[in-house]
Amino acid sequence: MLGSVRAAGAKNAALPAIFASLLTCEPVVLTRVPRLRDVETALELVQALGKEVRWQGGELELREGVPPRRWPRRPRCGGCGPRS
Repeated sequence: MLGSVRAAGAKNAALPAIFASLLTCEPVVLTRVPRLRDVETALELVQALGKEVRWQGGELELREGVPPRRWPRRPRCGGCGPRS
């Protein structure tokens, strides 16, 4: 998936985008994300599910990180594993 969406810098726009980042192995960059308690809690959840979260300037970057220990080593989808 490739593209960009300009959303208002509001919590209600940021939370669905943060959780949608779990559906891709590609890096997701969000801009104008407010640093609120609900946003921080959502980021803790996606980190627990294997995303790497990094604030850089006014941008929030979500990348594929280390999956939780209990997950299978090989992903079940074809798009997230090593490419041959």
